[in-house]
Amino acid sequence: MEKTTIIANLLVWLFLSLFPTNIEGKMKNIKLFNLNCWLLPTGFSSENHSRLDKIIKLIKKENPDIITLQEVWTNDSIAKIKKELKDYKIIYSKNLIFNRTGLVTGLRMPHKSHKVEFYPLSESHSPLERLARKGYQIINLDEELTLVNTHLYNPTNKREKEITKKQCKYLLDLTNRLDWKKVVIIGDFNLSRKEIYRLGGNINFGSDEYLIDISENKYIFYRGNKHKKYNDRIDYLLYNKKNDLNIRTKLLLEEKLSDHYPIIANIKRK
Repeated sequence: MEKTTIIANLLVWLFLSLFPTNIEGKMKNIKLFNLNCWLLPTGFSSENHSRLDKIIKLIKKENPDIITLQEVWTNDSIAKIKKELKDYKIIYSKNLIFNRTGLVTGLRMPHKSHKVEFYPLSESHSPLERLARKGYQIINLDEELTLVNTHLYNPTNKREKEITKKQCKYLLDLTNRLDWKKVVIIGDFNLSRKEIYRLGGNINFGSDEYLIDISENKYIFYRGNKHKKYNDRIDYLLYNKKNDLNIRTKLLLEEKLSDHYPIIANIKRK
């Protein structure tokens, strides 16, 4: 009897080690993969098919619980992601023409609800940004954790930068209403670390790493990307400093699959 009990306890310990959950069945440790995939219509980005193959291969290698992607605009790209990543529930904006907002979230874990929202339009919006209609996905994982996947306005001048800042402030104000202490935001902010911090002081970035060397990434210098500044990092994971989470993020700088770099985030609940 004692031998059987010991074996049973070892099996339980092994299961909890491989699949960490709390008493209520919620995942205690969550691995997240984020990337702005730069999958625009042909002519506006390059090597889309081969790059998407490599992105999917990297996702399978990293084996995350959650995938958050930006700039997955075409329905062909969505179809391929759904086909190749069948273990994930793929959330996106269904449209006959394209994936409006360009956002995709993949979940390999239960969640309570999700929805897609758009940032308010302004008279200063460019025709392209007006068509793309940037926004955010709100994923309620459970009572204790909400994930927001977002992509903010891509500014080409100072006047448009104000639109991006307003969208960021709008998002931070929204998360306060959602209970900021339980919210994790990830995505492409098109703002520097300092610019984001000025808009909301209680922010933790999950990592001190904020400068990148873009000189060896050919996709960053593709036509249409000329306004990008050297060493600017604009993709972040944000959460409140009072949040009861331990989060570390890492940029995969060796993976040149886009004009952005993948982020791996490990989220641990205390």
